Amino acid sequence: MLAWLVSAALAQTPAELADQLTGRKQGPERTAAERAAVFAQVIESTVPGLSSDDANAKSQSQSLLERVVFHAGRPGGEADRQAAVAALLPLAAKPGARFCRQQLLLELRLLGRADAVAGLVALLADGDEVVAQSARMALESNPTPEAGRALIEALDKAPADRRVAFINALGHRREAAALAPLAKLIADPQAAGAALAALAQIATPEAIDALVRARQGATGAARAAAENALLVAAGRRADQGDAAGAGKLFDDLYRNAASQDVRLAGLRGWALASGEKALPALLDLLAKDAPEARVAARLARNLAGGNVAAAYGDKLTGLAEPVQITLCGALQERGDKAALPGLRALAGKADAPAGGRAAAVTALGALGGVSEVELLLPLESGPDPVGGATRQALTRLGGPEVTSFLLKQVATGDAARRTHHGGAARLGAGQRGAAGAGRGAEGAG
Repeated sequence: MLAWLVSAALAQTPAELADQLTGRKQGPERTAAERAAVFAQVIESTVPGLSSDDANAKSQSQSLLERVVFHAGRPGGEADRQAAVAALLPLAAKPGARFCRQQLLLELRLLGRADAVAGLVALLADGDEVVAQSARMALESNPTPEAGRALIEALDKAPADRRVAFINALGHRREAAALAPLAKLIADPQAAGAALAALAQIATPEAIDALVRARQGATGAARAAAENALLVAAGRRADQGDAAGAGKLFDDLYRNAASQDVRLAGLRGWALASGEKALPALLDLLAKDAPEARVAARLARNLAGGNVAAAYGDKLTGLAEPVQITLCGALQERGDKAALPGLRALAGKADAPAGGRAAAVTALGALGGVSEVELLLPLESGPDPVGGATRQALTRLGGPEVTSFLLKQVATGDAARRTHHGGAARLGAGQRGAAGAGRGAEGAG
């Protein structure tokens, strides 16, 4: 009734009010009561469409509701946000079509603050389980401490079959205040996995201590779950800028984890957290006949430090073929020309494994220049995989000096070499837009 009186007093149609609440038109100054009434009127007008089986009506109402909520949540629109929340909550609590109630609660996920918490808590006990779930998700997204406390209280009261949902919500929020109840639930077989995962997301020093205690004395699946949680927590610490704390956790997992996968992930995390300080240990691991060698090789791609590429490159010729292939690929992706001497040494080493040489040649094609052409030319007529990799590398090498060098070779090589060098020069020139060089190569061929 109040909404109708406000609308009539301002001589505005529902469409005009909707335009104002979505920001399309400027509305008049309103008292708090008028603002509340207008929001209630416009938001309630979407309920019939949201409850309808008619797809077009449902879509139009959903679009209007979303636009009203988006505008109400704008910076500087706190009064509108509060009015929208006050309108949404009673409509979401009212029995009705599930889709309509879900949509209203979805909008409360976006707008809800402390003013929405009590209403959302009441809906946790709704008879429609989907609506209760939507209310929990709205609390999970609510950024206020009041919402966190409400979820902790709800966890304490929740029946066993619903605890995991509240645990997950607290973990998603990284709710540090939930540490004690979550740590207690590690002893509950039904909730232990979710509790460990939530503590890993929280990743405060106290949460990590709880995870360390959970690992002590654990065996089998329980130990594996605790170690996976510690791995996630270490990653969170690294993301938060705590390189020393993360490195310590990763190193412990590398040395002591029961699972090889966790140990290798710990090695990688420790190296990335340590940066160039980890380089000597990683270089030593390259020569190991163990999975750690491949992990150490892959780290050449993104380990921080100005000396990394050269140091890794110097090790190439003495490694096993699979490690050579992995390391050449990592150095190619790193894109640091300091690796070129090591790549050249491996590519030109006649008694080195063919797969390793081919990988080095491919990397030279990506990183090198005219100096590599002289090295590669004698290799192109050899058997695959080195010969094929060489021909592709020569095609990929760019720059005016490379094109000029290849064109000179066209005039002096045999027929097969003239054909390849001419094609390589044409393609290289075409990639750089040097049409003239391409025509010269074609004529010489």
